[in-house]
Amino acid sequence: ETSTGCLKASLCIMGLHKSEYDIQSYLDYRSESLERFIDLQLSVEGTGNLFESLNHYTGYELLEGDNMYSPSNMESNPLAKELAAHVGIIIHKLPPVVMIQLKRFETTVNLKEREDSQQYEYPEVFDFSPIVNKPTPLYRLYAVLVHQGEKASSGHYYAYLRLKGKWYKFNDEVVRESSEKEVFEYNFGGQLTVH
Repeated sequence: ETSTGCLKASLCIMGLHKSEYDIQSYLDYRSESLERFIDLQLSVEGTGNLFESLNHYTGYELLEGDNMYSPSNMESNPLAKELAAHVGIIIHKLPPVVMIQLKRFETTVNLKEREDSQQYEYPEVFDFSPIVNKPTPLYRLYAVLVHQGEKASSGHYYAYLRLKGKWYKFNDEVVRESSEKEVFEYNFGGQLTVH
């Protein structure tokens, strides 16, 4: 359990009926659930760095208009109605080691793979405190897994690992020392392709 973090999902509704039979009585409703995570899967689309992706991931969204919240008893209860609501996720607890997967591939409506290889930066040391709204220890980057290829379903993977203060590139059976510039700047991306 110590290797997992914990997310808190929230649903906040304004003006929900206290009782399905009492349409005159309203209250603010909040539902929260906790969910463990091993890795954070972050979108790179519309963001340029790790901090922006985490802010997007943990943001709240207002459900209104055509996208209002529908209660589960909508069909069986004639008094139930769609309601405006806020939904969102916060990082409740961080694990000792945080693994982050950048979602650079998606399937389009034409069933083609779209790779978002835009410029995206990640730091060597990251402070999660502004994201979780409480003091956290600093997290240091120890590994980067790189996909090289045109599609998510094919290509080649290699990794950079920090060992005893130095970076090494592990590419199949070839292991060599690497520079920080290669680890960081050469793997930030910088183009958008559709296959």
